[in-house]
Amino acid sequence: MIFRCISHPRRAILAVTALLLLCAGGCQYIGAIFDKLDDGKSPAEYTPTREDMLILVEDSKNPDLIGTLGERVTNNVAEDLTTHKINQLIDTKKVLEFRAENREQYQKMSLLALAHMFKARQVLYADVVSFTVSAPIGSETAKGTLTAHVKIVDAQTGDTRWPQDAGTRIVTVESPTLPLKADGSLEPLNDYIVDRLSQKISELFYEHPKANGEQSEEMDN
Repeated sequence: MIFRCISHPRRAILAVTALLLLCAGGCQYIGAIFDKLDDGKSPAEYTPTREDMLILVEDSKNPDLIGTLGERVTNNVAEDLTTHKINQLIDTKKVLEFRAENREQYQKMSLLALAHMFKARQVLYADVVSFTVSAPIGSETAKGTLTAHVKIVDAQTGDTRWPQDAGTRIVTVESPTLPLKADGSLEPLNDYIVDRLSQKISELFYEHPKANGEQSEEMDN
C-alpha cells in the first residue's frame, strides 16, 4: 500500500500523517485522514516531460482499417491534452497531411523516423490491436469493442518511457447497443468509439474525475 502511494505525493503525505497519528495514539483522527485519500478523482498515470510530443493513433498491422477514426482520435487527444495544459505537442494536422499525401512512403517509415521528421522528442503512440463490431442480420442495432495498446516512446532512443513495467497500457472501449442510421451506416457506433477512446487515452495523462464505479488504485489491490 505504501509503495503504491509514493507515486502520488499528496496521497503519500496524507498516508504518512495518518501513520504518525496512529503511533501517537490519535486513532480518532485516522478515519478523517483516510477519507481524504479518496477525493473522487483519479490521478494521472503518467505525466509527460515538457518536450515536443507527437501523437499517433493507428492500426499498425492494417493501416487503412481505422483510417478516419484514428485521425479523429489523434485530433481529439491533442485538443484534450492542450486543454489540460499538456501543450508541447506537434501539430497533428501536419502529420495527417503528410500521411494523406505520401501514404506509401509513410507506411514504410518507422515510428522513430516519423518522430525525427517532425522533430519530436517523444511519441504518444496508440496501436489499435482489435476492433470488432456485432450487427446481427436483420437488426437495426450494433455494438462494438476496441482495444488499443498505448505507450510513450523516447524519440531519440526508441525506448518506452511509459509504462516501464508492462511495455504498453491496454485501453479497451466497449459500446452499448446503438441504433444504425437509416442508411445502415455505423456512424453512431463510430462516434461513440472515437469519443470514448479519445477520453480514455487523454485521461491517462492528467487528473480527472472518476467514472461511475471506478475504484482507486489502492482499492484494486
